[in-house]
Amino acid sequence: MHLSPRAYFALDRTTKVVGLCAIAGGIAGAFGALSPLAIVGGLVVGVATVFVDAE
Repeated sequence: MHLSPRAYFALDRTTKVVGLCAIAGGIAGAFGALSPLAIVGGLVVGVATVFVDAE
């Protein structure tokens, strides 16, 4: 996937914030029995922009 630098920056920041919120919520136990899954999901979302090209 190719994005402009501006769109990449917005996507990168959004995925980092969403991932961080999922990890923090998972650690706090806010998701109940799904908290471990939320932590893993947060990690995946947080690094998702590694696979996106900015041009």
